Amino acid sequence: MNDIILSPIPLTELEILISKSVKSAISDNQQPTKELTDVNPFMGFDKACEFLDVAPRTLKGYIAAEIIPNMKKEGKVYFDREELTQWLRSGKRKTKDEIAGEASNYLHKNKMG
Repeated sequence: MNDIILSPIPLTELEILISKSVKSAISDNQQPTKELTDVNPFMGFDKACEFLDVAPRTLKGYIAAEIIPNMKKEGKVYFDREELTQWLRSGKRKTKDEIAGEASNYLHKNKMG
């Protein structure tokens, strides 16, 4: 069944407009954005506080207790963005649904009897 399109634009012009729009969208998505290309993988103390959303005193405590990944060079502390992201993810708490799913899988695999 053919769809009927009512438009004051001739079909050939409409096809050209659609084609140009699609090509433009594809081209825009292939260009790396400035945000992605300018991201420095390392950050200093202040940026790390901002990234983690913690007070400077809290971050100093993490460093002193050696519970957060960091590097020291010439008296300054640096942090790797990816390591901080992994460190944050390591503290993820499971949802009730995730826990229930794991329990169900465990019971299914280890049937008694």
